[in-house]
Amino acid sequence: MNTTLFCYIPNKKNDRHYNKQRNKINPYHSSEFYLSLSVFIHYNIETYYSLYFEEFLVINDNYSTFEEKLINEYKKNANPELAEVLIKEYSSHFIKKTRPSTKLNHWIKEKSSKALINPLDADYIFGLRGQGERPGKELFYICMNAFCWGLIFKEVNLTTVYHQTSKIFETSSESVQIGFERKNHDFGERELCRFGLDLYIAIHQKNITETEEIMVLGILKETIDIQMTKDLNHHRAKYMNKFREETEEK
Repeated sequence: MNTTLFCYIPNKKNDRHYNKQRNKINPYHSSEFYLSLSVFIHYNIETYYSLYFEEFLVINDNYSTFEEKLINEYKKNANPELAEVLIKEYSSHFIKKTRPSTKLNHWIKEKSSKALINPLDADYIFGLRGQGERPGKELFYICMNAFCWGLIFKEVNLTTVYHQTSKIFETSSESVQIGFERKNHDFGERELCRFGLDLYIAIHQKNITETEEIMVLGILKETIDIQMTKDLNHHRAKYMNKFREETEEK
């Protein structure tokens, strides 16, 4: 089978994360860079999802079609894993400064208005509860983390953030701090904190400013686009492969 590595390709004209990184590249290191890239691609071709080259291009140039397929899939089989994918797909637009598809935008907006009123039930509202859900404590942390990010972007110090969030969620400041600072080596150093940021963006439909990106970097010790790119690569590969196999079976 003709296979290729499936990954997120930034829009080179408009994606300022791409331009920032491109400007940092040392031309004297270009050969080492391409050697490392070739090794990485070869390894992933053997171990990752198999996709046709045409699909590799389509998903990056026409993400709206993919998002609409995800929404259609969710209507057929609503589940927490796919709900999380939709949240991450949506939040990436507010990091990359692009526009989500109409269907995805509608799916998020009908939920975000409810979550604004009741942040304690954001996990239920966004479909993160149900068969195959994360452990209950993780979902509780994610909801609190989303609330924490809103206060952090208002430049509230962390001690006050933990205290104010604990009042809203009727728990202790220590519990809020544990959830926000928890490290998860299976998914990323602070994966629950990072997904809380995605949920915050989905609830507020808010573009992340450069100042806020610096705040994120200070807390997570990595730029905001790092985990975004990993997430997009993972779930786009998985679901594009699924959609292709379903098409071939017809």
